[in-house]
Amino acid sequence: SGIEFSTNSLIPSPAQLGIQLGTVGFEAFFQSLDVGPITGQNLFLAPEATTTEALSGTITPKTSSGDLQTLDTLFSNYLTGLNQTLKVDGRYVAPDGSDQVTWLSTAFKTLELDVTLPALHQNIITSATLVFPTNIVQTGIATTTFVLDNPFTASINLLKVSAGATFENLTLGAIENVDLSSNPIHAPGHQNTTSSELPFHFNLDPSMIVQLLLDGA
Repeated sequence: SGIEFSTNSLIPSPAQLGIQLGTVGFEAFFQSLDVGPITGQNLFLAPEATTTEALSGTITPKTSSGDLQTLDTLFSNYLTGLNQTLKVDGRYVAPDGSDQVTWLSTAFKTLELDVTLPALHQNIITSATLVFPTNIVQTGIATTTFVLDNPFTASINLLKVSAGATFENLTLGAIENVDLSSNPIHAPGHQNTTSSELPFHFNLDPSMIVQLLLDGA
């Protein structure tokens, strides 16, 4: 189980002869954390050339706080549109797809690659609403909901939410560290989910409000 991904990698071969390796296995690392296995199918290394190979991998579940913090960095960068580099080490070669060949695997384990995990280039928050109560001037607290478009096969559970809202160069306010651990926002894989109502700290600065009204007009 885990989060599946796919990418391409460039695999160099200095050998003067081509070699059919078949199924190959790697282990991927991010900031020294073993994130999970990667495999390639029907790999043929051309002689004295660099081969582009399609790879598929799985980011396996973690439990320790340190490992989870590292994965948090990986996914935060991924969701904000930054490509991530995984360090990949060769593990085994199985020409027939199942039986590993010892001497090939031993040589393959010396292979080290940098593999790019392509960033997500889409907004996962597709819309949001903001509702002002009649006492907004006294409290400064509005309510907001948003729609989360989960791009993953795995489900997403939001346990804490912090977010800022801007309009052009105006700071409208923020959701400030709302703890949802007792009732997480649950988004099943490849589905849109509307959040529960959350408190939104609205910016009551008069100059901002005037400028917002002028820009909106």
